[in-house]
Amino acid sequence: MNSNVIPLAGLALILAGCQPQGSASLEANTLTDFTGIYVSDGYERRAEGYDWVGVSINSLSDTTAHVAVRSRIDQKKATCTFDSDARLTDNGTLVITMEDKLFTLSLSGDSLSILGRDGKSENLLYYFCSGGATLQGNYIRLGEPVDTTQLSGEGFQKELSLQGITFRLQEVYHGFETWLIIEPSGLENDNRPVTHRIYGWVSGAETEDLNSDGSPELMVYIRSSGEGIRTRVIGYSVDSGKSMSQVSMPDILEDPEASKGYLGYDEYTIVETTLVQRFPLFHLTDSGYATTGLTRQVQYRLKEGEADRKFIVDRITEY
Repeated sequence: MNSNVIPLAGLALILAGCQPQGSASLEANTLTDFTGIYVSDGYERRAEGYDWVGVSINSLSDTTAHVAVRSRIDQKKATCTFDSDARLTDNGTLVITMEDKLFTLSLSGDSLSILGRDGKSENLLYYFCSGGATLQGNYIRLGEPVDTTQLSGEGFQKELSLQGITFRLQEVYHGFETWLIIEPSGLENDNRPVTHRIYGWVSGAETEDLNSDGSPELMVYIRSSGEGIRTRVIGYSVDSGKSMSQVSMPDILEDPEASKGYLGYDEYTIVETTLVQRFPLFHLTDSGYATTGLTRQVQYRLKEGEADRKFIVDRITEY
C-alpha cells in the first residue's frame, strides 16, 4: 500500500451520484447491469508478463453491491487491493463514500469507469494501490472466466510459538477472495486448521498468555481497506493446552465513550497481559475532519464468558 497517502477513515454508503445528462429515454443502469468482472488493458497481454487489475461486482440487494479489486499476484506483490460495499443511486451510478471523500463507478456498455469526485477523492484512490498506481481508470467487462491463476498466491506468513503450542499463519489469495489460515500444533485434542474470509490484509500477529492460565492466546490484526482503513482483530484462546476457540472482540463503534472522535488509523499491540488499541482523535471542522493532536488508548482485558472468552474494555486514556 502507498503509505504516503492517508485518507480519513470510516465508511458510510450514501445515496448520491450523478450521470451525464442526455436523452430522457435512456434508462438508468441496474445492479444486474453492473454485475460481472472487469479488467484493465494489461489483461490481454498478461501472457507477456503485463500487470493487470480486475474489478468484481456482485449484487447484495436491489440497491447495494460488493466491489472487490484484485491485481496480478503470481509474479510480485499485488498492485491494488480493495473491498467495499457500494450503493446504487437513482440515476444508475454506484457510489462509495468515506467521510467527506466520494468516488463513483459508472457503466457505459461494457466499460466501467472508477472516478473520484474531486482532488481529495482522487488522492484516496491511490491509497489502495502501491508503486504510484491508482484505482481510478477504465475497465472492460470480461466475457469469459477470469484467469484466477494470476490472482492466486500467498501473502503474510508467520509462525508463533508459546508454552508448547505453535500457530502457523498463512494469508492466501484466490481469485477475488482473501483467506486467513491458522494451523495450530501441540494441542492435545484438536489441531485442525481454521480459516477466515477476510476483507483487507493481515498486518501482523502476536501471541501471549493474556489470562495467565498457562496456555497462549493468538491475536491476528486485519487492516481493512474498504471499511474506512480500520484494524480488526481475529483472536483465539487455548483452553488447558487441549483445543482453541475464538475470542469475542467488541466493536469500538458500539461504545460511545471509546469511539468518540474515532475515525480509524488504529493499531493493536499486546502490552504484558492486556490488548491495547491506539488511534488518533479527530474533530469536525468547516472544511472536514482534522486531527486534535491527541491519541486515545483503549485497554482490553480477557474475561471468561458464559460460552466463551471475550475481551472487555478495562481502561481508556488519552495523551
